[in-house]
Amino acid sequence: MRAAEEEEARLRAAEEEELKKKAAEEEEARRIAAEEEEGRMKAAEEAARLAEQEEVRRRAAEEEKETQLEVVQEQEQRIIQNLSEEPEALEEQEEEDEDDEEDEDYTEASQIVDRVSVQIAEILAAAQKAAKKEKPALLAKKRELESSIEYVDALRYLEDPEGQRQIRQNMESEALQIVDQVAAQIADILAQTKTASKKEKPPLLARKRHLEEDPGYVSALRYLEDPTGERLRRRAGEDADGD
Repeated sequence: MRAAEEEEARLRAAEEEELKKKAAEEEEARRIAAEEEEGRMKAAEEAARLAEQEEVRRRAAEEEKETQLEVVQEQEQRIIQNLSEEPEALEEQEEEDEDDEEDEDYTEASQIVDRVSVQIAEILAAAQKAAKKEKPALLAKKRELESSIEYVDALRYLEDPEGQRQIRQNMESEALQIVDQVAAQIADILAQTKTASKKEKPPLLARKRHLEEDPGYVSALRYLEDPTGERLRRRAGEDADGD
């Protein structure tokens, strides 16, 4: 009888222990589920916050881009308008200043030749007194001066002022023609972008950038900004190609 009671008590204790264990497991499961749900909610809130920030940045960037585009378009339109208004005034001014410009070119060429000639004379004088091992370096410097692009260009002008003047005028006319043509194309593209949809604008702007970066257009702009420097660059390129 006593053994049966003990067995029954043991079974009840085991059952109670099992119930407690199951209750603890259920509580742990509820806690984990609550934590996971809280984590998902926080993650969703963070994702929403980041998405909102990204949208704000995107809108700000688009507005800034639109503003910059409008500023650039206004500047380019002013430039193009000035280019279209300048030819007649420039033509009259060029006729008045033609003689002065020709004299300036001749004077500049003469100064270059005189300067380099003095340097060459100094080198020759030094070479006469130099030791044998020093002469090759001096003569190499003399050849470098005599073959410099600037010196050769100036000599050509002094030898044939009329011919070289015509070449320079042709180069200037060609540069003006290229710039005017590209400026007209850019103006047309800018006019199209004003009425273009958001989807249509990127290819138009890409076309505009392509025109602005065209080597012929860049070279023409450089010539109009610095005729002497660009002429020497072109002549150096021709000499390099010839080599």
